[in-house]
Amino acid sequence: LNIEIAGRSNRAATLEEMLLLHITNQNPAVQLYRELFDEESLKQSSNYTQIIQKMVDFFKAQPAFGTLDINIGNNESLIEVLSAPVRIAPHSLTAQLQFLLNRWGGILGEGFIQKILRGIDFVKENAIRGNYTGGFSGDTPLLTFSGHDYSEYERFSPDKDWIRSRMRSWNSSSSAALPVCG
Repeated sequence: LNIEIAGRSNRAATLEEMLLLHITNQNPAVQLYRELFDEESLKQSSNYTQIIQKMVDFFKAQPAFGTLDINIGNNESLIEVLSAPVRIAPHSLTAQLQFLLNRWGGILGEGFIQKILRGIDFVKENAIRGNYTGGFSGDTPLLTFSGHDYSEYERFSPDKDWIRSRMRSWNSSSSAALPVCG
């Protein structure tokens, strides 16, 4: 943790990732993807919960963030700012991303706005396809070939060597008719 990569402390990067992980786990709209970022093992095997609480307390004591809109209060901590989309639309990723564009779009920069728009498109595409495989939902019927729907029965020849005898007779009768290459 004491090493720096590209001028950034690993300790700072780890704390940032822990905070983002915690905020993500508080979001009901992403529970479908929970297996990708479940924090339960960290809670059980480390001081994760205490570290998160210390960060919450730390950011409450820091100067508050404002917004571009003068009608919105300018007294949110960093954690409250990061959690705002979840408070506004707890069960809709699309609405959360749209909130980010509306509230912070003026300062996010074109590259980040493009990422948010791609995220909105991804969520919409996922809604079209659904949370299933194969491009459709529901069960695939198992075809059966018996009973009243299918009256044919199997007619297998008891002669197991019928293909060999057919090939022998075909070869003997057609070999003279085939042109010889050479």
